[in-house]
Amino acid sequence: MNIDFSIQPVSVKLSTRKILFYGAEKVGKTVTANDSNTFFLKFEDAHGHIEHRGAVILEWADALDVLDAFKRRKDSLPFETVTLDTITKAFEFCQRHVLNQMKIQHESDGRYGKAYTVIKREFSRFVTALLGWDLASS
Repeated sequence: MNIDFSIQPVSVKLSTRKILFYGAEKVGKTVTANDSNTFFLKFEDAHGHIEHRGAVILEWADALDVLDAFKRRKDSLPFETVTLDTITKAFEFCQRHVLNQMKIQHESDGRYGKAYTVIKREFSRFVTALLGWDLASS
């Protein structure tokens, strides 16, 4: 067997990959995700320790507004990566939005399974829209 010990060239751009950083609080996920090609959707405003670009999201409507802005400027976005920081808070904002629209306090207050389904569909639609873009090719 002939073994090649040379360094192999990069064959895939990392910007075409979807990456999830998961870990305990304060282990460095945000710092690791940050570079000059990153835009943060800041569902919690705790980014004073890094130089970055991003939008503070105070409610789900803000996240949808940012998504619309991305769609309008897709060909001229100055970044290749979008980071949801944190996805747990993003889901909570989505959940609160849907529950308010349905005029209920908890998912179990509506018809069996309906609120859960609506929340899942809304959040999935948002994340899928972000994942579906090849921002690096714009």
